[in-house]
Amino acid sequence: MKKTLAMLLAVIMVVGLFAACGNTEDKKTEKETVEATPETTDAATDATSGATVEEETEEVTEPVAADSNASTVILENIWAQVGEDNQFFVMGGNVENYVDGAPGNYNMEYKENLPFNLLIPEAELANIDEAGFMQHAMNANNFTAGVVHYTGDVATFASTMQAAIQGNQWMCGFPETLIIAAIDSEYVLVSFGVNDAMDLFVPAVSAAYADAEILYNEAIAG
Repeated sequence: MKKTLAMLLAVIMVVGLFAACGNTEDKKTEKETVEATPETTDAATDATSGATVEEETEEVTEPVAADSNASTVILENIWAQVGEDNQFFVMGGNVENYVDGAPGNYNMEYKENLPFNLLIPEAELANIDEAGFMQHAMNANNFTAGVVHYTGDVATFASTMQAAIQGNQWMCGFPETLIIAAIDSEYVLVSFGVNDAMDLFVPAVSAAYADAEILYNEAIAG
C-alpha cells in the first residue's frame, strides 16, 4: 500500500513538473513576444515616418507681367519721356498683370473695376476691349493714368470722362489736374493727379506723341 502511494505521488510530481515547465516556456515565449513587439512597432513607425514625412516647402509665386498690349505700350512710351530721374514710384497693371515701377496691362477679366480705378462710367465698359494702367504707389489721387482702346466715338467718350472726373467726390487727397488725349484716333489717355506729378507727365504726352490730340488739359474743380 505504501509502495503504491509512493509511486502515485512520484507520478503526480512528475506531471506537475512538466506542467510547471510548460508554464515557464509559455511565459518565456510571451515575454519574448512582448519585448519584441515594441522593437517591431518602433521599426514600423520609423519606416512609416521615413516614407510619409516629407519636407514641406511653400512655393511663392509673384505676378508675372504679360506682354504689353498696344494701350500699355502707349503709356510706356509716355512714361519713358518723363525720364528716370523724374519718375516717381508707380504700380502698373492689375490682377495677375501687376508691374512694379512701370505701366502694365489691365486684365480685362476684371474690367468691371475700371469705374473704381479710372472713373470710367459703367455704361462705357462695353466699348473698351483693352487698357494699360498705372497709379502712384502711395495714393491713386496723387497720380493715376490709363490708356484704353475705345471702339465708339472718342470725342463723346472724352466728354463723358471729363464730366465724370470733374464731378467725382474725392477722398484721401485731392487731384489738381486732368488731361484727356486721343492717340491714333482709337486710343484715349485719361490721367489725373496733383500738380507735382502732372507737371512732369503732361509734357511727356506730346513728347511721346506729337500728333496726340489733347482734348482736355484743365484744373480739377475744388
